[in-house]
Amino acid sequence: MNFGPSGLRQQDRMISSRLLIGHQIPDDARFKKVRFRIPGLQHWLSSPLVQRGIERKENDGSIVFHYRVEGSADESFRLPSIASDVTFTTTWIESRALDPFSCSVASEAWVELCPDEPQPLDWHLKQFATLNYMLSWLSSWSMSPDKIEGINDPHSSVSVLYRFQDRKPNLSPSQIDLFIPRPLLGIELGVALVNWFEIYSKIEDPCRLAISTSGSKELWIHVEFLSWMQALEGLHRSILDGNYMDPKAYEPVKKSLVDAIPNIVEQAHRESLRSRIRYGYQYSLRKRLDELTKRLSEPLRTIILGEGGQFPGSWVETRNYYTHWDVALQPTILEPPKMYEASFRISIFARVLFLQLMGISDEVVIQALGGSCHLAQYLIQLNAREHRKRFPDSTAGALMYVSEASAPIQEVADPDSKEPEV
Repeated sequence: MNFGPSGLRQQDRMISSRLLIGHQIPDDARFKKVRFRIPGLQHWLSSPLVQRGIERKENDGSIVFHYRVEGSADESFRLPSIASDVTFTTTWIESRALDPFSCSVASEAWVELCPDEPQPLDWHLKQFATLNYMLSWLSSWSMSPDKIEGINDPHSSVSVLYRFQDRKPNLSPSQIDLFIPRPLLGIELGVALVNWFEIYSKIEDPCRLAISTSGSKELWIHVEFLSWMQALEGLHRSILDGNYMDPKAYEPVKKSLVDAIPNIVEQAHRESLRSRIRYGYQYSLRKRLDELTKRLSEPLRTIILGEGGQFPGSWVETRNYYTHWDVALQPTILEPPKMYEASFRISIFARVLFLQLMGISDEVVIQALGGSCHLAQYLIQLNAREHRKRFPDSTAGALMYVSEASAPIQEVADPDSKEPEV
């Protein structure tokens, strides 16, 4: 910023959570529609625009390549829970060449929110965040936008500069790294959208915690582990009952337990005991995790949690140790390498639970866990190593778990094995 005569310069920094550029609008402005450009969304939608043809000339036998850029129709879906339509648009950007020797065409995809009644910008940003989380669980990267536009009439728009919780857009996505691309959902996209928006208000806090943990870099390993465990506990509290008995029926039990506290217990200790007794009707963390595990089919449990197919007790004890610092638990807690592997398995576990709430079947998830996505590939490596340790004489050197609905068995050679690859 320049101030004063003679080229006098003074630098200043402006910090804002959001900035609107391009049009004069009042503070309480409402927008008919807001659209978001998401890098990589066109890969997930699987709607390629560029088609190539090959022709051989009869006169000299030379080969001619034909390229055709053909746009796809917009797709709109109704979201009754928020009284709005959401539209997916795939288009392209053409870089016009100044000579006949080069040409560049790049595709891009937008999501547009169009409520029945114009809404404030905050409303649009909140609804997009809900959609953003859904798409992030389905892909394997952050579906954050790199461009946002607010529109009130066809002739003017406002560019919105906004930062989504330190989650940067993925500017170099790869289609082979998709977890579950749109064609493999197993259900209509509109159904998945309706399911997600209807349930999201109940699971918002654990979902945001899980997304934040997934997108955070260089966390201390025990902090990441505890965050995933907390997200699972929060998810159980959001979607399941979690009570041994009705809170009202527990009142006489609570009174009996409080009355049974000996008089020799000092007041501070007595209050501490009362606090613990107050929530005695609720499930323990271990039981909550067991209930979440039972929501998965047995083959899927085995793939995600290991060959035991159950949520390991050592994971719960590790969480309890780092939460309460109980020295008695120290001999049973996970060492950092094992804690890292446990965190990864828990992250897949949480992802699958969120996918279930969209209506994605276990069979679709099992197929995804055998795919090319980096998440699936690392899990395959962990399971192969675990199988090799349990069965050292195995000739395959690995185990690929399958169900009746999954792809045929594929064996993956262990890198330390001397057996030839299959």
